[in-house]
Amino acid sequence: MTPISATLLVNFSYKPILIFGMAVLAVGHILSAASSDLELIIAGRALAGFGCALYMPIAGAAATAIVAQEYWARSLSLITAGLSASTAIGAPLGIALSTSFGDWRLGMWFVAILASLAAIGLVFLLDPALKPATRKRPLDLLKPIKRLSILGVLGTTLFLMTGSYIVHSYASVLLEPATAGNGQTLALMMACWGVAAMTCAQLSNPS
Repeated sequence: MTPISATLLVNFSYKPILIFGMAVLAVGHILSAASSDLELIIAGRALAGFGCALYMPIAGAAATAIVAQEYWARSLSLITAGLSASTAIGAPLGIALSTSFGDWRLGMWFVAILASLAAIGLVFLLDPALKPATRKRPLDLLKPIKRLSILGVLGTTLFLMTGSYIVHSYASVLLEPATAGNGQTLALMMACWGVAAMTCAQLSNPS
């Protein structure tokens, strides 16, 4: 979904897309947290993923539009570090909340609140005039896919992220021999994982 949204929305103003994506993310988590039906919980997770897929590529475009060209790599690495920080801070915090109070919904509500605050922040802080410097044809953005090297990078990224999300989804099961079912230990291990990922994201671009 992320490549599709990045291609179709390439010529639109960044602010409304970012606000809408973050709002959809919040609504998706609210739906999951408030539902007792498994189908609705899954639908809420899918909706949250849709909002994230709208948000992330446009966030990268907005980041490069805000800073000078020599800082593009740094701004994009900060966004990547933010994703890693969600693992370093968000996942352990959600696990700690859920295990401490015995309710997995608390993590969902917490994310919904943060996403809502982020959407409000975007309303007041992001420049509404921020948009692409030049108009682009969406089909032109697909031309690099014809290059074998680009396909190789995309394929590698696909398998890497798929494997990462599978492991992340079942981390509590995979790490149970080490955690003995203790939620606090699991939260600590997830924090170590996230800190390592965030550190590597920063070290990969020291400029």
